[in-house]
Amino acid sequence: MLVIRTQQVSALLQRPDEDDFQERLLQALAERYPEEVAALGPDQTQGLVHHAIATGLAHGLDGEVAIATLAMLMVQLGRGFERSPDRARALARLHHPTLPPSLKIQLVEQALTARTHGRVVVRATGRAS
Repeated sequence: MLVIRTQQVSALLQRPDEDDFQERLLQALAERYPEEVAALGPDQTQGLVHHAIATGLAHGLDGEVAIATLAMLMVQLGRGFERSPDRARALARLHHPTLPPSLKIQLVEQALTARTHGRVVVRATGRAS
């Protein structure tokens, strides 16, 4: 598995000619969540991607898969998982100071999907996706 260190990702994302990861992430979100991305619009989707990357890096996530998982959860549940009844548990895991990055994102995703055995529970609409 490819692991990119925080400093490497930061340097990569700050160079305008090297935004391949951001573009791939935007494309993946649009393909996987077309309704949600359409509702957000291009500017808000771009902002969410930047927020997901910054949040991931701030909490020690250092791989593309981990940051992409975080971004996908944010598309479904809001930037701070505010549409999830399990928000507090997920944020506690994300903010945990000593968990390894790969375990941290797994535990965040698990906290948000445990009630439905793999589907994200959305409080605002009462639907599971």
